Amino acid sequence: MKKQKLFSECQVIRVIRVGKGFIDLSTGKTKDMIYKEETRNCGTPLFSNDDKENGICRSCKEGWETEGNRFATSEETQEFNNENIPTK
Repeated sequence: MKKQKLFSECQVIRVIRVGKGFIDLSTGKTKDMIYKEETRNCGTPLFSNDDKENGICRSCKEGWETEGNRFATSEETQEFNNENIPTK
């Protein structure tokens, strides 16, 4: 019997807004922030065996989205997959 691969983090492709700049941790004010959207795996750690077998976290399974963190469209997913083809 072939052993099924278990995932350690969520494999769902999402578009996530990432900010780079400075944050004053004492006040919460930001300075020189530049935001861009990145298409990447969700990356949430998986703990239950069911989640590890499916490679999908509970938030993605339940359809969670917010401004700056959403599911990738089919076109964005295809582009991401084309850019991230493993080379031998």
